Amino acid sequence: MTLNGSVPGPAIVVRLGDWVELTIKNLAGNRFAHSIDLHAATGTMSGGAASVVGPGQQTTFQFQALKEVRSFISAQSGPS
Repeated sequence: MTLNGSVPGPAIVVRLGDWVELTIKNLAGNRFAHSIDLHAATGTMSGGAASVVGPGQQTTFQFQALKEVRSFISAQSGPS
């Protein structure tokens, strides 16, 4: 997985109260669904449930930064 085509991806700086929109694209050649785990997020799978995208698909979701944290994003994939 890359962020904007690079590994590691660029830093995403978000300030308290900001709205964030992420688009996740899973290339058609992949065998498994993927998602993004936002380690600072609350909710099912730290936001991963909202971001599941199958092979050859893309999804866009939004959230508001409600907590001050320093965190990272990691890719998640389905069972092999």
